[in-house]
Amino acid sequence: TVTYVNSAGEETNSISEEGKYTLKITGKGNYKESWTKELKVTRNINTMPLSIESVTYNGQAVVISNLTVTGLDCAYSVSSSGEVKKAGDYSLIVTADDNKGIYTGSTTVDFTVEKLDLENCTVSVEPSAIPYTGDEVEQPNVEVRYDGNVISYENYTVAYSSDILIEKGEYSVTVTATPEGNLTGRKTADFSIEYSGSFNAEDAVSG
Repeated sequence: TVTYVNSAGEETNSISEEGKYTLKITGKGNYKESWTKELKVTRNINTMPLSIESVTYNGQAVVISNLTVTGLDCAYSVSSSGEVKKAGDYSLIVTADDNKGIYTGSTTVDFTVEKLDLENCTVSVEPSAIPYTGDEVEQPNVEVRYDGNVISYENYTVAYSSDILIEKGEYSVTVTATPEGNLTGRKTADFSIEYSGSFNAEDAVSG
């Protein structure tokens, strides 16, 4: 009889996947002796459905070495050790680095850096409460953050609900993703112009 023993010690009548096996031949009848031989079934990784899970832009560059190739049960190396700073589609060459010698070869694996939805970001307006002076005031500063990381301004545009800020009241800013940037969508934040304790309305009228 012919049987195979896999690396887990399990016997099987055939080989269906890559790995290390022990071929065992046992005689019948007058031939009671057995014979064994070590076998190694290799597989080129270009025949395997490997993948890299998509990541979402978070305000920082994506470090290539932090990406994980799934579907490969051995050590490997990738063709780049750099960073990806823009959302988009990319490819890496993955090379098997298997010290057991089971997996061999190289293959190209695609991955995507998804754009970050502005709805998941924090939009801050500073100052959020502007003292009323009776005169036009400067537009407040706007900052966009995600998970503590500042999103650079080239990824979005800012529009104020009023181009002239004089009157007391509530205002808003709308942050909109630029088509060529790393964001998507839009988000609105509020600010106000209000009387301060030091403002004298009569002085403003008389002035």
